[in-house]
Amino acid sequence: IEAQPSVQKTAVNELALEVSGQIDEDVFSASVTAPLIQIDQNAINIKQLAANLTGVFAGAEVTEGMIDLPRLTMNLDSQVIDMNGLSVRVAATQSENTVLVTLDAPSLDITPYTAGGAAIVAALQARGPDMRADAGIRLAGVEGSARLLKIGEIAIDIDAQQGENVIKGQMATPLSADLEKQRFRLPKISGNYDVRSPALPMDSAEIPLEASVDADLKGEAINVVLKTRFDESTIDGVFDLENFAEPFYRFDVAIDRLNLDRYTSGDTRADEGAPAREPAPEDGAEGEADSGIDLSPLKELNLDGKLRIGELVASNVKLSDVRVTVKAADGKVEVNPLRANLYGGTVRSFVSADANTNQFALRQSLA
Repeated sequence: IEAQPSVQKTAVNELALEVSGQIDEDVFSASVTAPLIQIDQNAINIKQLAANLTGVFAGAEVTEGMIDLPRLTMNLDSQVIDMNGLSVRVAATQSENTVLVTLDAPSLDITPYTAGGAAIVAALQARGPDMRADAGIRLAGVEGSARLLKIGEIAIDIDAQQGENVIKGQMATPLSADLEKQRFRLPKISGNYDVRSPALPMDSAEIPLEASVDADLKGEAINVVLKTRFDESTIDGVFDLENFAEPFYRFDVAIDRLNLDRYTSGDTRADEGAPAREPAPEDGAEGEADSGIDLSPLKELNLDGKLRIGELVASNVKLSDVRVTVKAADGKVEVNPLRANLYGGTVRSFVSADANTNQFALRQSLA
């Protein structure tokens, strides 16, 4: 080991480390070898790093844990990253369940002027008596520079089943990133998922997905535009988040038709044979302390949203042109207006909740 604390430089030559131990019920064994590790104030240089880990952690047995990194050079001052041949493999078992995670990054080369590299592939495989899951992520087409980075395609595949519930599909999008301004854009997310479950009224559904994401981390703002379809409903939405410390949410969602009765089981009417409801306790009787509603979580909510539904069916009531506007600030939430057309007439409501006084208000007109 060669250390120069005055200039914050350290070099480790011919590292060979073996560790084994026990912490409570966790037992582990690890080894690390590397001919050279150099660490400067804003730079690191590693050659032929190999690490292995096995043991039992929180009841799960890691039968294989391996990291292989032939070369890594990273300098934040000169904005240079040169990585070659990263390979990660982790296999674990718990009871009758097994998990295998792999990551392969053959090469990644980034300079202030250029960026490139081979496809980066990560995969997850899980197996159990009543479960299986396969997921994969692939990053291809890296180009640009250390300041402006572009990835031609990020593809995510999933194929999972638990009991009679199945989800299978894929999603892909390009990515552009301004690392200096910390701005990231996923301009064209497209995907399609097939879902099967006995809990669904239609047993199976195909869910297409179109979206875009624009994240400005320095400006503390995220914008998501989404279009999808589920069952009979086509959904278009715009979602915004501002100020990460004290989040302010904004949304505008439009749904062409929504039949809530399709997703509720049984008759919505009261059962004739159901037992009579217990009378409310008199003042001072047991249960009075449980009658209050705590609205304090609303004090942290900042929200401005709109919901529009062309046709809505709920509890066998048919409404059209439903409009809901909701705002929340300073511990007060207002739904104004909540209006809709039904059976040749209209309904308009105003609903509010005030966490400062723990009070509700409701005004409603029906024509």
